[in-house]
Amino acid sequence: MSASSKYWQLVKIDAAEASSGYRLQLMPLAHEFFTAQFPDVSHDIDAQHSAQNELLNLSRADAVPEADSLKAELCLRCYLSHPILQACRRRARLFGPGHGFTYRDLLPFVLNDDGKPLRGAFVPFSVEILSSFSTARQGSLANWVDLRVRRNPELNQFLLECGLRISSDWALLNRANPKELDGLDRALIEVFHRVYRRDRPQQHRQGMRQKCFDPTEAQLQAMIQALRERQVLMHSAHSLLNQLKQLAYRLRCEDIWGRRGFPLTESLEMTDPDTGETSLKEIPTQASTSDPETAERLELQSFCYEQLLHCLNQGIRDGIGVRIQTLKQRSRYAHLAQQVKPALRLLYFENQSQGQIAACLGMTNQSQVSRILNPKELLASIRQRTLEALLHRILERVRELNITAFPVPPDYLKNLMHQVSIFVDEQVFETALAELNTSRNRSMDSLYAQHLRQILHEQEMNPAA
Repeated sequence: MSASSKYWQLVKIDAAEASSGYRLQLMPLAHEFFTAQFPDVSHDIDAQHSAQNELLNLSRADAVPEADSLKAELCLRCYLSHPILQACRRRARLFGPGHGFTYRDLLPFVLNDDGKPLRGAFVPFSVEILSSFSTARQGSLANWVDLRVRRNPELNQFLLECGLRISSDWALLNRANPKELDGLDRALIEVFHRVYRRDRPQQHRQGMRQKCFDPTEAQLQAMIQALRERQVLMHSAHSLLNQLKQLAYRLRCEDIWGRRGFPLTESLEMTDPDTGETSLKEIPTQASTSDPETAERLELQSFCYEQLLHCLNQGIRDGIGVRIQTLKQRSRYAHLAQQVKPALRLLYFENQSQGQIAACLGMTNQSQVSRILNPKELLASIRQRTLEALLHRILERVRELNITAFPVPPDYLKNLMHQVSIFVDEQVFETALAELNTSRNRSMDSLYAQHLRQILHEQEMNPAA
C-alpha cells in the first residue's frame, strides 16, 4: 500500500476477517477527491505532509464549498483509521499477552468510523480526534492520534478490567517523591501534595475513590498562593497547570528511561556452572507487568539489549576498517596497514604482549605495534561508533512508541545520551578497558573481546565479510 492510499482506504472492523478482524474499504469519493487535488504526491514525504495540512485547511475553511469540505474530511477520516489501528496493535503488543486480550479486542472502542456522512448524535472517534487537533498545539496528527487512543476512556476502562493500571499525570505527581527532585520541581511537587492530598479525603467521602481527578480552579489558586509564599511566582492557573503537566511528562520519561532504574546495570551474560559456557541472559517479557509505563520501559530495555550487540559488531567492523584505511593514507605506515588484523589476532586470541607481537610480525620495535594497533584508541573509536548507532536506533524506537515529541527536546536527548553512555560502558567497555590496563595475568574474556574475536574469525574465513 502506498502512503497516499491511506487517504482513500478506510480501516473498518470486520468480524468475518477471522485473522485480522478488519478490512480495508476503498472510499471512491475520497479517492477521486484526493487524486484530483494532489496528483503528484505519491511517495514524497514532504508532499504528503503538505497534502495533509491542505486537507485540514479545506475541511475547516468557511470559504470552501461544503461538498469539498466534507470530502477533505473523509480523506482525513480514512487516514486516521490507520494510526488508530497501529495504536491498538502497539498497546496489545505491550500488554495483551499477559492479560488475555489482542488488538482485535481494542478496535471496537476506537475504530468505529464507517465512512458514511454524519447523522444523529453519534460522532466517530476519528471525527473527535479531528475536531480536537490543532497543528499549532499538537504538531503531528499521527502523534495526536496515539495520545487520544491512550486517553480513550472506554478503552482504558477495558484495560483496567484486564488488570492494567493506567497512570494519569495527576497520579504520577501524587505518588512522586519530592526528595528525588530539587529546585522548582521539588517546590511544585510539595505544594501539589499539600493542596491535592488535602482534598482527597473529601473526594473519597463523595465516592471518588479511584481516579486522580484534574485539579480544580480553587486547588490551582491555592497552589499559586503556596508557591508565592516560597517566592515562586506563577502568573495564572493556566501557567501552573502547564508547569505541572510538563513535570508529569518528565517524570513519565524518567520512569521509562530510568534515572531511577533504566538502563539495567546487571550483566548481559550468564555462565553455565556445569559447562563453563557463557551465553546471553534471556530478557524478561514485558507482558508480565500490569503497569503500562513499566511495560513500555521493559520493552525498551529488551530492545536496547538486542540492538547493543548488533551495534557493537558493526562498530568493531567499522572501527577496524577505518584504522586500516587511515594507515594506508599515511605513507610512513602504509606498508603496516595489512598487519592490523594479524596484530589484533595475536593480542585477543593468544594474549601476546606488544613486544611479542612485534617479534611475530617481523617489526623492528614495539613502538611500531603501538602505532598501528593502539588498542585503547581503537576501543575508544569502537565505543563511540557503538554509542552513536545505538542512540540512533533507540530514538527511532522512541518515535515508534510516541514516548516524546519530535524533534526531541534538548533535555530529554541529553538525559538519553547520558543513560545510553552508562549502559554501553557497563555492559561492554568498562571490562574491555580494564583488560587492556592489566599488564600481568590478563585474560581477554570480555564481551568486547569475544565479539572482536568472532568478527576477526569471520573475516579470516571470508575476507569480504
